[in-house]
Formats: sequence, C-alpha cells, structure tokens
Amino acid sequence: MNVDPANRMVADSLEADWNACLRQLDDLQQAHERQRQNDRGLLGEEARARIRALADDFRSVWNDERVESIERKRMLGLISKT
Repeated sequence: MNVDPANRMVADSLEADWNACLRQLDDLQQAHERQRQNDRGLLGEEARARIRALADDFRSVWNDERVESIERKRMLGLISKT
C-alpha cells in the first residue's frame, strides 16, 4: 500500500507471485492431508498393534543386527518429526 508509484508495477508483480505461491502451498497442504487420510486406511488393526509393539520395544529394534544404519537414520528422522 505504501509503494512508490514508480515501483507499483514491480510491487503488483511481487504480490501476484506471492499470492500464487500461497495458493500452491494451500493446494499442497490439502493434498497432503488427503493422502494422510488415505494412508490411515491402509493398515489394519492387527498391523497397527504390531507396529505399536515394536515402538514399545524400540531398544530391541534399534539394536537388532538385521537393522541397517540407513534404517536407523530413517527412524531418527521419523522420531524428530513427531
């Protein structure tokens, strides 16, 4: 609103770009939420219970020799997101 009239076209262009980015962000957030809802339906109750049991015994999972270091890094990434 307080843009020098000589720079109004630049400000209009920047504002249009900003608004386009905000619309894109909103679209992506909505798509992400829809995907999360769809993903929740993929696991049955039995699978969820098994995953919870693994989470409760995280130390055993972490120290299992069959778990590769890349998987440990993924676990750390998932933990830090929660």
